[in-house]
Amino acid sequence: MTKRDKVVMLSAVLLAVCVIVTAILFSADSNKNNGNVNVESLIYVGAAIIIGIISIAAVYFTKVRKDKYEKMLNDVYFKEYEIIKDSIMNSQLSDKSKKETVEDILDMLLSAQKAGKLVDDVIGNPVTFSQRVINSFSGTLRFTIMSLFDGIIAFSLMVIGVNIALWFEQIDKSFFGISVGASMVCLVNLEIERLKEMVKNAEMLIDNSNNNI
Repeated sequence: MTKRDKVVMLSAVLLAVCVIVTAILFSADSNKNNGNVNVESLIYVGAAIIIGIISIAAVYFTKVRKDKYEKMLNDVYFKEYEIIKDSIMNSQLSDKSKKETVEDILDMLLSAQKAGKLVDDVIGNPVTFSQRVINSFSGTLRFTIMSLFDGIIAFSLMVIGVNIALWFEQIDKSFFGISVGASMVCLVNLEIERLKEMVKNAEMLIDNSNNNI
């Protein structure tokens, strides 16, 4: 299971838990107001639990579970395939490009495995290989536009996050009355870039350690 698969499953579980907890709290509040146990509220909670379980199962079977071709890879090949798939599926490529690229790479790995080749001789470092594949699309207009939108969204979320943090310090004021200075934005941006670099270096260190084992 790749990092992306784990995040997808965790998100599905958390969403299901939120729905169930909301249903339980709503039911408890309704029963408290009525002074007795309401059958309709129990049905509501039961339906929320069933829907939550079904949604988790649906996410697993449609997004996470190995397909029949992935199961054909041995442990060594699949380990490298997971890293590559994870990088490509988290990139800014279109859904169609992601699917086609992952299918092509899977086919290539299956052919290499059948030929008895070592996985290191086929792809080398999986992280570097993934980056080369993603970079091959970097000249397309759509990739450039998606990268720009990702940057705009990330910057907007950063500004909102800083604004919320400042508002908690001055909660007596209106949220929209809080202003974020340019220096604060630049400082936070620099810290985020430094954190991203630290995470990237840590991932490369882990990958190198795994390759040496």
